[in-house]
Amino acid sequence: MNNLSIVIPYYKGEKYISDCMNSIIDSYNRSQKKITYELIIIIDSPEEYLSNDRKIDTLYPNMPNLRISINEKNSGVAYSRNKGLDISQYDFVTFIDQDDQVNYNYFRELESLAGDPYHFILFNGYRYHADKNTYRKIYYIKPDITFTSLIKQHFVLWTPGLMIINKKKIEVKDLFIDVSPEFRGCDDWFAILNITRSYPEIKFLYVNKPLFIINRHEENFSNDIKHMFDGQIAILKYFQPLVDSTMQKRIKKLIEIRNFELKKRTNLLTKKDIFRSRKKIYFSYLFNKWIYRGYPLLKLRRTFWPVLGKIDMLDQINIQKD
Repeated sequence: MNNLSIVIPYYKGEKYISDCMNSIIDSYNRSQKKITYELIIIIDSPEEYLSNDRKIDTLYPNMPNLRISINEKNSGVAYSRNKGLDISQYDFVTFIDQDDQVNYNYFRELESLAGDPYHFILFNGYRYHADKNTYRKIYYIKPDITFTSLIKQHFVLWTPGLMIINKKKIEVKDLFIDVSPEFRGCDDWFAILNITRSYPEIKFLYVNKPLFIINRHEENFSNDIKHMFDGQIAILKYFQPLVDSTMQKRIKKLIEIRNFELKKRTNLLTKKDIFRSRKKIYFSYLFNKWIYRGYPLLKLRRTFWPVLGKIDMLDQINIQKD
C-alpha cells in the first residue's frame, strides 16, 4: 500500500479532534513515510465550527495534505462519509470517528501490506473505556466476514475505522446510507452489509494487530440504545426484500431478537413477554449474547489463563510506549 485517504466526519468535536489528528500525525512520523496520505475533515456542524476561533486549519497550518470541507447544514455522518469518499484522491480510504485514534504503529504496519488484491483490509484494535480506564481487545479470533455471518451476528464491525477499503475493488458510490432519517447512526453497519451482499466472493486481509483505538465514553452516540436498535431494525427491513427466502427468514428472526433485546436493555421486558415469545427467539438471544459475543470465554480467560492476561497488559503498555 502506498496511498491512503483518511476521512473524519466532524460534529461539534473540538473536545476530541486534536487527539485524533495528533495520533495520525505521530504514527506517520514514526513510520518510514512510504505512504502518501491525505486527511479529509468533513465539518457537519457548520454554525458551531465557523463561529469558533480554534479552527482546524489554524491549529494545523503546516499540513498541505489536510483538506477541510464544510457542509451547508447538519446532514448526518452517512452524508459526510459519502462526501469524503467522493472527494478522496487515493485508491485506499478509511473512515475514522473524531473521538477515536490510531495506534503508534498504524502507518508502520500499513507500509508492509500489499492491499491491491483485496477488497478491504481489516485489523484489530482496542476499545478504551474511559470510565474504567481500561483497554479491551476487539477480536480474539479471526473474523468470518460474510453477509450471513453479519446477519447471524457472528461478526460485529465496531467502527469503519477498523477497515481500509480498496476503491479499485469496491463501488463506493453512496456506500453509507441512512435508511430512515430518524434512524441515523447505523450507516457503518449498512455499509459492511452492502459490501458483503454486493461481493459474495469478497477477499479481505485480516491483520491481527491492535492498530486502532475506539474510545468509549458518555458522549458516544451509540449510548442511545433505543436509537441504535431502531436503526438496526430499519436496516434489516431494508435488506429483507433484496435477499432470497432463506435469508429473509433469518432476517425476520433477527428483527424479533432485536425487538426482544431492546425491551430487555431498556427494562421494558416483562415475564409475560418472555413466556409469550417463541422459545427459539429467547434462546437465540441468550446464545447470541453469551456465546458469539464471547463473554464466558473472556471470563474464563481472565480467571484461568493469567499468562494471556499479562500479554494483554503488555499490549496496553505498547499503546503509549514504543
